Amino acid sequence: MNMRDILLPLTLALLTTWAVQYFIFNRTAISPEGGVQSGQTFTAPQSQLETRPLNREVDFSDADSAYAGQAQLTEVQTEHALYTFSTAGASLQQLTFKRVADGKPILINTLEPYDKITREEASFLVVLNEKTPYNYTLVSQQRLASATQLVYQAQTPAATIQKTFTIHDDKYQIDLELGITPKQGPVQARLMFGSPYISQVKDDQISAVYNTQKGSLEKEARAKIDLNKGWFAPTLFGTEDRYFVHALVSDQNKFAERAYYALRDKQVISILEAAPIEQRATWNLSFFVGPKDEKVMAAVDPRLEQLLDYSGILAPLARLLLMVLNYLYNFLHNYGWAIVAMTTLINLILLPLNLKGAQGMKKYAEFQKKLDYIKKKYKDDPDTLSREQAALITKNGMGLGGCLPKLLQLPIFFALSRVLSNSIQLYQAPFLWIKDLSSKDPYYILPIAIAISMIIQSTATDPKQRFTMMAVALVFGAFAANFSAGLCLYILVGIILMNIQTYVQQKFNWA
Repeated sequence: MNMRDILLPLTLALLTTWAVQYFIFNRTAISPEGGVQSGQTFTAPQSQLETRPLNREVDFSDADSAYAGQAQLTEVQTEHALYTFSTAGASLQQLTFKRVADGKPILINTLEPYDKITREEASFLVVLNEKTPYNYTLVSQQRLASATQLVYQAQTPAATIQKTFTIHDDKYQIDLELGITPKQGPVQARLMFGSPYISQVKDDQISAVYNTQKGSLEKEARAKIDLNKGWFAPTLFGTEDRYFVHALVSDQNKFAERAYYALRDKQVISILEAAPIEQRATWNLSFFVGPKDEKVMAAVDPRLEQLLDYSGILAPLARLLLMVLNYLYNFLHNYGWAIVAMTTLINLILLPLNLKGAQGMKKYAEFQKKLDYIKKKYKDDPDTLSREQAALITKNGMGLGGCLPKLLQLPIFFALSRVLSNSIQLYQAPFLWIKDLSSKDPYYILPIAIAISMIIQSTATDPKQRFTMMAVALVFGAFAANFSAGLCLYILVGIILMNIQTYVQQKFNWA
């Protein structure tokens, strides 16, 4: 089989996948209503003469400047997380998630500890245009049926601010009831909350996430965020990293007239800006602060599933593979062995097709030999050569049946590459010498083993193609050095199983 025979169907398959996803799955009707629409973007002008500029400055009250060290901390513990709130800004100062990996409990901080952040980086901070209060009082703390409620209050010459947090026990959701009572003229408020950030993840990337006018969700990497850009009345707005999301998911009373971002050191701050008010107003907002896990996202807002890195046209396949992986983990209690078992299971399911593919490859080799013979025999007689080639193709076909199993494995590989590289389940999941299957192999043992296995595999091919296959093995091994250890493990086990299959076929002459 030459490269043209492989590239043509592969290119057509990729183009078809892109076209279906773009023109069918990504099309949503735009609301015919006039005026400002949720998710509509705007670019802030550079002059106040035109309209309000985006305001990222925080002017704290001087009287509260030394308050942070005296703040009262309140911990709210649920089955899945530990939330640390503070009277300093009535804010969420630290967020720690609980997970079990390889039978051992681990803690993941997605907000930096309160002693390592500035006042402006505190989450759920309510900012006024002038003299923002930083000294709040914890008015009450009570247990509800399936949640904990905290009520904070602050007084300034301009307004009274009351914040009521409801932290749910059974889902990754924080509700905020915000009440502001102006005292002297109009008051305009902004609500600021930070992005998830895991210091242990070296290659982590924070992105902005927001709803568009079409109703879909989009991402924008931190490096590409336009600080002059904003969004009108968003219904979903926030940030994500590789494993977690912090985002507004509900704004019942339309607090957010506009929304935009600010960059602070390692964080991306989401800013929700309200319209000026002259009398008391109350707003109810809900936020998702949790892992990128399909079930927990769906429990809060199904739209969040679009943020999964395996969403798209291959999402059903990716969900199925992740479900199988978790099912095997429940028996084996280690995701590394679960990947080995799943790879073995996939290869057993595809074994009949692989055997048929091997037979097809053998027939193709015979077809190629006959074709070469005809070309040599009739090289000086073009008309006879054309007739003989047509007769040979009619009798034997093009011999491309051997490519089918390879093409069927492509969607599996693409879906698994997303699952094994970005699933929260594999974060800090150990296997043998590997401490985190979602990260690269620290010693590059798996990529080297992949290259060696592919070189061994090349010894069973046509001698004319052997050198090319060895070169491909070395190049692919170099690429695999950047893959997650979980994905490398899947590739390595698949190659080993394929080598075993080839040996058995040749030993017993099955092909």
